Amino acid sequence: MNTATNESFENIGAVDTIVRVLIALVMLGLVLSLDLGPVLNITLVLLSVPTMLFALMRWDPIYNLLGFSSKKDKLVA
Repeated sequence: MNTATNESFENIGAVDTIVRVLIALVMLGLVLSLDLGPVLNITLVLLSVPTMLFALMRWDPIYNLLGFSSKKDKLVA
């Protein structure tokens, strides 16, 4: 894959990625450890899966629509 294309595709920075992964893991942990009822369990799973996928892809469709990026530009020396 072309690096320039990949970098322009990413719009989520490192801190944002870590926070999203942690949030997704907490949601999945709640589903696995507590009996929250079927509706809340399904809701948490449905929210955690795209959260994790977008974090791993380092791309967010809402950020893309709004033209926002939390990714810091690399300094070139």
